[in-house]
Amino acid sequence: MSNFEWYTPPFLADAARKVLGKIDLDPASCDEANKVVHAEKFFSLADDGLQHEWRGRIFLNPPFKRWLVDKFIDKLLCSDVDAAVALTNASTDSQWFQRLALRSDGVCFLTGRIKFLQPDGNASKLTAKNGCCVFYLGSDVELFFEVFQPLGLCTQFNLPTQC
Repeated sequence: MSNFEWYTPPFLADAARKVLGKIDLDPASCDEANKVVHAEKFFSLADDGLQHEWRGRIFLNPPFKRWLVDKFIDKLLCSDVDAAVALTNASTDSQWFQRLALRSDGVCFLTGRIKFLQPDGNASKLTAKNGCCVFYLGSDVELFFEVFQPLGLCTQFNLPTQC
């Protein structure tokens, strides 16, 4: 596992599926990670998910490298998605974070530090260096809050566009 690939723990993949119903696409994944996420389709590092079209219900746990996460967030925001759940660092000072926060219908700042999975499926012995959050883009924000409220502080940032 490279230093920027962190596989989603089951409790977060389960929560995402509860909100989305099912996951059509995970654009930043691999065979091992998809054993937990259960996306109908995924793009691996070799596939380069940034080069493909994203549609439907998306789960995104982007590579945690600044120059990559920025590109994955921009791709998500420009894609034709029915709904999306994105797991990211709580990098509130980053431009990508602020763009995503303002476009999201809901966000959950997760309580505690996540233990991501290793390629063998076991939880890492180390926790994430930073806090994490989950963004939701979609029409059922009430369901998102219901599912994610037990996991952290949920709120909304999307503000009406000003003329």
